[in-house]
Amino acid sequence: MRRSFTPRTKLHRMLEEIRMSQKMLAEIMNVDPPTVSAWMSGRRIPQAASMERLAQVLQRDPDYVEGLFVAQNIVFNHRKPVCKWISAHLYDLVQEGAQDAE
Repeated sequence: MRRSFTPRTKLHRMLEEIRMSQKMLAEIMNVDPPTVSAWMSGRRIPQAASMERLAQVLQRDPDYVEGLFVAQNIVFNHRKPVCKWISAHLYDLVQEGAQDAE
């Protein structure tokens, strides 16, 4: 069975910055590793309470973390060409804003 490729996201890089694996994050968040994998791939967005806790773990503002998930969800889940184009540009803007904030 062929596995789908998930591009590395800002979320992946933030975990790398704090030297944390997805498995470690799952343990800290008290969720199953497949849940974290779904978050990282854009298949799911954390619920509000999990989003708050995730922001604490990642040492980021909760609104910033939520914005990353929204942008990631748009990028990975919209298949129409115009949606892909718009979402890619939105995602780029979020990434640029993140770099400016750091």
